[in-house]
Amino acid sequence: MIFFDIDNTLLNNDAAREAAAATVYRHNTLLQDLYAKDQFPALWNEVTQKYVHRYFTGRITFEQQRLERWKEIFNTTPDEKEMAAFFKKYLAAYEENWQLYPDVIPLLERYKDTPKGIISNGDSDQQRQKLKKTGIDQYFEVVVVSDDIGLFKPDPKIFLHAAGLAGKEPSQCWYVGDKVDTDAKAAKDAGFTGVWVNRKFIDEKKEPVPEVISLNDLSYISG
Repeated sequence: MIFFDIDNTLLNNDAAREAAAATVYRHNTLLQDLYAKDQFPALWNEVTQKYVHRYFTGRITFEQQRLERWKEIFNTTPDEKEMAAFFKKYLAAYEENWQLYPDVIPLLERYKDTPKGIISNGDSDQQRQKLKKTGIDQYFEVVVVSDDIGLFKPDPKIFLHAAGLAGKEPSQCWYVGDKVDTDAKAAKDAGFTGVWVNRKFIDEKKEPVPEVISLNDLSYISG
């Protein structure tokens, strides 16, 4: 059975964040006063990754990570209504920019007779909506999101939980993700075959795990 990560593995999440950030920037004069147009999207992505990581490691809640992102970007404590309006606009733009990488559908079709699943950190509703809105939810028999069970990658228990739901032994499972430690190594530690999809051509492979630069190469590893 092959399990996949979602963000930056199947869906280009960084691009969606930056496009959404550019949208809210165009409609927010305070942001325009604070940051240059070409600076803000990357900065927003950087700040988002920092606080989402804290959420993934259980240090803050999903709602708290939004509050902390706001405070760092605007350097102020927000009015609740103002922050809610901002994130409503941002999330609408974020969802509009969810796009799969070009190699995803060909890969899922190539393995259409192989059981497939998802193991993802994140908010349960939002992660499932990504699968549904991009039209790939039908391909996956098992979907496990950290928010469902209170376990986050790289904890091996989230991988073992998913394997158990699928009725598989860990040794029968593959896991494909865009991060070496959180995805490939963590899956390997749980007894899976962990594969790192290095879409950004990062030149640092800390762990002895299989590496591909595209899902098109996955068949060469799996044989």
